[in-house]
This record gives sequence, structure tokens and C-alpha cells, in this order.
Amino acid sequence: MVRWLNEVSKSNTEEVGEKAALLGEMIKFGFPVPRGFVISYDEFDKAMVELGPEIQSILSIANPDNFNSILTASSKIKELFKNYQFSNDFEREVKDYYSKLHIDKNEYGNVNSDAFNFIKAGRELPFVSVRVSNASSTPKHYSTSLNVKQTQEILSAIRKAWASIYSPYSILYRRSNNSPFPRAAILIQEMINSSKSGDLFSINPITGNKDQTVIQGRWGLSLKSSPGASIFICDKQSSKILESYESKPTKYYTKDPQHGNTAIRTLEEEFKDLPVLGSREVELLTRIATDAENKLGFPVNIEWSIEKRKFHLIQVRPASNFFKGPVFSNQFPNQFDKTMARGLPASPGFVTNKTVIINSPNDFHKFQPNNILITDSFNGQILPLMLQSSGVIFKNEDLSSFGAVIARDFEKPCIVKAKIDISSDLEQAELNASTGKLYGPEQATETQFESEESTETINLEGIYKSLEEVERELTTLNAQLTEARSQNLLSESDREKSKLISDLEWEVRELKEKLSRHLQ
Repeated sequence: MVRWLNEVSKSNTEEVGEKAALLGEMIKFGFPVPRGFVISYDEFDKAMVELGPEIQSILSIANPDNFNSILTASSKIKELFKNYQFSNDFEREVKDYYSKLHIDKNEYGNVNSDAFNFIKAGRELPFVSVRVSNASSTPKHYSTSLNVKQTQEILSAIRKAWASIYSPYSILYRRSNNSPFPRAAILIQEMINSSKSGDLFSINPITGNKDQTVIQGRWGLSLKSSPGASIFICDKQSSKILESYESKPTKYYTKDPQHGNTAIRTLEEEFKDLPVLGSREVELLTRIATDAENKLGFPVNIEWSIEKRKFHLIQVRPASNFFKGPVFSNQFPNQFDKTMARGLPASPGFVTNKTVIINSPNDFHKFQPNNILITDSFNGQILPLMLQSSGVIFKNEDLSSFGAVIARDFEKPCIVKAKIDISSDLEQAELNASTGKLYGPEQATETQFESEESTETINLEGIYKSLEEVERELTTLNAQLTEARSQNLLSESDREKSKLISDLEWEVRELKEKLSRHLQ
């Protein structure tokens, strides 16, 4: 069953999931939500009649204590969905809704079907996003496909979204907590090519202060792999920024104008020193947060997008489903006096153990179960370490990022946006993630720095200069390839190489930034 998004509301939650239902509600309140349609739970249920028994058989091998078994199970289930065949009737229905998505029939009045088909034929089919819609209280991390075009690609994205219900993390969480797998409705919306995007809370989820909003923003599109967002804690009434934790990204995600796919780009120089949100945008977002909260009757978490200075509401859900309660607490007394790190509380708790700094997979051997993990940002490789840790400190994650959510899902004390005052591991430290601080013994940093000075033999400056030369070559080559792409002069093979060059340019620049922190 397929329905237009503006035809559903909260009363349809059991049919189309909370995400789609609340967006439909926001449309009725007059909020600017991208046009879309939703595929109800019924179609997923039909697929599960066919695939369910085999999925259950595969899941029987998934052991939370053996992550490889979970990866294997997830991969097999993904193949089942990939090969699933939709009915002809369903494919025709999706095609029909998609062909009408970019046309507002109200603009043309009561034209006859031939005239309407003529209008459709003259319009370029839109790019869309394809997302899972279900109860927002369930753990997320499902697959979202952006910049999808053509009916067959949408059908493939639906299969991918369904399969993500059985992603490795979803299987791990549900096997560990003995909780059921959810159903999946599918939300398909016109794609917004964001110049800025992020999410916000109409309540301060850290302290529970109802007179504050917390706004998170970044350049470009918001993806799971996006750099951590800048965070602004604001007074709800005046929109004044009370605290800010700003990121300095060097890349962002956007739609490639030539091919339409999601692409990574180097942030232009003129934007690198600008705050991602200006005062007027903060005021607008604060006002929208307050309005949405008043309309729905509960504190909200909103995903938002700005394209060409126009605001779009992408998703809304109860803030209580993201943060079960305030994180901040003074109930844990620390024994050490020296503050070694400070950041924003993302998951509450207090732990005492050794800290281990993980900068790359080469550092994994240092980590032991129950250590406090310190790292730049989340990636799939550190998930096993994170689950074994007693607490986590992220330098670049934000409150809504995958790493922060995992910490809350598994009740790991966690702080984000952390400023670290140590450069090597501490044998003993205290992480008070309920206040956002790491404490250690007074003499710890002095001993570490003395040791580092006596053993420094690597010429970091020489490595840095070599990277600068490589970066210059990659930047020059990437500029040439960008011009060739714009003129459609590249073969399919060369386009793949072009993407590799673009990625390498970013990776080299990231390595330079890491080195520069040690050279300061």
C-alpha cells in the first residue's frame, strides 16, 4: 500500500511508522517538508512471508560474542533481500507515484489525464531519498539512500533499506538485548541538496533544561560518515548562543551536478573560518523547534536542511526517544584533581581505568577490555573495542552521531567534542561522563612529556613536507579531472579513478592535520 505523505498523520502510525506519520502531521501544521510518499508495513510483511523462515535460520548462527558470525549473518540476509522480486502491481504503483512526485497537481487545477500526462512527460524525474520509517524508539542506523533516480534504482534502495533492519549493528544490539527486529515502512521524498544540514533538540537533552535548545549543524548533506557537527546551546526565548562547540571540517558531502551521485568535496577556503550557522539561522531554527514542540505537545528532535537559504524539515521525533533523560549529574565524586579532558556529556556514567588513545588500527594492540577508549571519531573498526570498553571519549563526534548513539544503546559512559590535554595513555584515570570530564593524577602529564622528549627520533617535519608535495599534486590532478567530468570526457573507468583521486586528496589532508597537531 502506497500513500502520499501529506495524506498521513499520527493516526496512521501503525500503518506507515512514526517517522512518516509525524512528517505528515507537520505538513498539516504548515511546516516545509519535502514532498514524498510512503510504502506501508504491508509490503514489508509480504516480503517476510517469503524470506522470514530463511532469515530466522540464518540468525540462529549470529552470536553476540563472535562479531564475525554477525557479519556473516547480515551479509547472507542482505543477499536474500537483494534477490527478492516485487510484484508487478507494486512496481507499477511505485513508478506511478514517483512520476507524479515532482508535480503539484494543485498548480494546474482540474486538468484531464491526457494534459496531466503531458505535463509529467515534460518534467525531469527528481532525485529522491529512501529511508526506513518505523517506531522511533527502536535503535536506528538503518540504511538511507540519497540522490536516487529512476524507478528501478528506487526499488533497489527499498530492498537495501529493508535489509538494513538486519545490519550487523542491528543484529548485535538485538541479540545482546534479546529484543525483536522491527518492521519497516519506507519513506521516499524529493531530495534536498543541502548547503547546510543537521538536527536540533527543543530541550537541552544534556541537562533537561526546557528553556534551552541544542542545535547541531554541518556543511552539506548529513551522512553517517559526515564529520561531527558543530553544536550550539541556545536560550530558547532570545535565541542567544550560550555555548558553542564548533568543528573545523575540511570536507563536506553534496550532490555531484554531473552524475547526480553523492560526492565528497573539499570545503572552499572562504568557508573554513566561518561558523556554519549565522545568528539569523540560529534564530530561525530555535523558533521552529519551539513551534514544533508546541504543535506536537512534547519536546522534539528535528532533522533539518537548508538549500538556497530555504529551510526544510526532514524528520521529527520525540526527543525522549533519543535521550531517555538528562545526562548531566554531579553524583560522582572524583578522586583525582587534574582535569585531563573536557567535552559534552553524551551518555552518563562514571568509570575508573586506564585510558588508551587509538589513532589508527596500529594502536589496537594496546587496548584491553574495560580500558577507557579515546579516539577522534567512530568507525566500524573500533566498534569491537568500544563494546569492550568501560567508557569512550570522542574528539569529533556530536550528540546524534552513530558513536554517541551506540554508547547510549550499550550504556557506555561517553563524552563528545572532547578537548584532550594528554598525548599518551594514562595508567589510571577517572571518566565522569555525566559532567563531561576526564581526571588524572597531577604528575601524569609531566612524566609522559619527559618520556616523549627522550625518545623522539622521528622527523615529523620531513614527513609533513612530503605530504604537502603529494597534496599539491593530487589537488592539481583533481582540478583537471573535475573539469573533464564537467565536460563528460571521462570513461567509466576514469570516473572511478577520478573518485579515488578525490578521496586520496582528502585523506592526505587529514594526515597533514594530524601531524600538525604534534608539530605545534
